[in-house]
Amino acid sequence: MHALSAPDVTPGLARLARLRWDARRAGLLALPAVLSIVLAIGLAWFIDGRVTELMLAQAASRAVDHVRLGVLDLVTAEDLGEPHTPDKLDALASRMGPAVDRMRQAGSGLIRINVIARDGTVLYSDDAAKRGQVVPFTKEDFVRALSGQVGREESNLSTPENADLKSRYHDALEVYVPLLINGRVAGVYEMYQDTGPMRTLRVLLWSVVVVFSVGLCVLGFKRRAAVLPARPRPALNVGLTPRELDVLRLMTTSHTYRDIAERLVISEETVRTHVKSILRKLGQPDSTRAVVAAVKAGIVELL
Repeated sequence: MHALSAPDVTPGLARLARLRWDARRAGLLALPAVLSIVLAIGLAWFIDGRVTELMLAQAASRAVDHVRLGVLDLVTAEDLGEPHTPDKLDALASRMGPAVDRMRQAGSGLIRINVIARDGTVLYSDDAAKRGQVVPFTKEDFVRALSGQVGREESNLSTPENADLKSRYHDALEVYVPLLINGRVAGVYEMYQDTGPMRTLRVLLWSVVVVFSVGLCVLGFKRRAAVLPARPRPALNVGLTPRELDVLRLMTTSHTYRDIAERLVISEETVRTHVKSILRKLGQPDSTRAVVAAVKAGIVELL
């Protein structure tokens, strides 16, 4: 009997080592692109944040001007004090209405104006349905306004006093300005401004980031393809003897080892020995892959 030799694992280990090295090189080549994309995203977030702060600052300055140049002349301590009767609400609305109409000229971007008492009662709103409602104002910016400071935020329009705006505007710049009367904060002026220009800038900004990122990915793939070209197919027909070629050709059919032995007039054990030699020389782990590799290389044809 022929002694069984240990399988030759060297070709497989060599291929695994090459794959690992190629993967490592590919990762190193991709690293600059990944870092560039991360930096682009970080820069976009920074620009987005800065633009938001600038827009909020402008909105706050605008709301303060409203209060100083008009609202304080129209609102009295009595309007803001309890009880909040319908007659008082109507009287305030008759005074505030014309001024608010002037503020909300076409292109102003103002989408809501409220005057709110300290207890959260909406004393005036350009939405008449909101007047007289008590809203639990717990927002930090509203509390800040009650303490005498201007509060501002980018609102997602999800609280009771502004949720009706959500479907039309999605978000808004919201500003709270304290109403100082006789040296005391008697109420709060609330102004909402559309973020339309900011939304347009955001779309443009993030579109640039997406295009830049996709471009870097495409460039990275091309660079990797250039630096890591496909490895040339090795010459598989190295050292195959005429008898091994005969066995290999019959392996492309449905012949069993016994069939091959009968066709070639050799023993079945000899066929097995030839097959093991073929696998080793082609660097393949089994007969099926050996046949596929041999056919691809043009060593044999499917019968």
